[in-house]
Amino acid sequence: VKGEDPTVNRLQEVAARKVGKEAALLVTSGTMGNLVSILSHTERGQEVILESECHIFYYEVAGFAAVAGLQARALRGMHGILDPVEVERAIRPADIHQPRTGLICVENTHNRAGGTVWKPEQMRAVYEAGQRHGVPVHLDGARVFNAAVALGVDVRELTRYADSVMFCLSKGLSCPVGSLVTGTKEFVERARRMRKM
Repeated sequence: VKGEDPTVNRLQEVAARKVGKEAALLVTSGTMGNLVSILSHTERGQEVILESECHIFYYEVAGFAAVAGLQARALRGMHGILDPVEVERAIRPADIHQPRTGLICVENTHNRAGGTVWKPEQMRAVYEAGQRHGVPVHLDGARVFNAAVALGVDVRELTRYADSVMFCLSKGLSCPVGSLVTGTKEFVERARRMRKM
């Protein structure tokens, strides 16, 4: 909590550098990392756009609804990959009757789609759709290093198209437990507060 553990501090520094982000925060699990990230990006009553079979929507006990007070806008993807045109259409206009779109979440690799890998250009298209409307993108990158290996690219070719990235140390990185939340220094400071909460 106090940031005094040199081993954890070094791990966080290495993690941030590996995925091309300014800072990182150690959390106990991928589910916790996703929830901490979602809480850090959004405000209660907003809506989150995500793929209808993604891990956050399917396996994380509706934490974004129960803890963060958010509504899901679940879109059907093609083998887990969102159509950027559909994502942009799903972003809510300024209307007092509708929730504001607070976040777009993507999953790479996509668990329930058999490990489908998003290519950098697919990530970029969704990221740019969000940017056009001021909506951040969170990458559930539990297995993003697997995606990078499968594509033969540096992982930063994928993570550059997300405002925050969570990845698991236990998914192909030889650790028994733990995940990292990464993003800007300001974002990670908010995430640190959410982790404590």
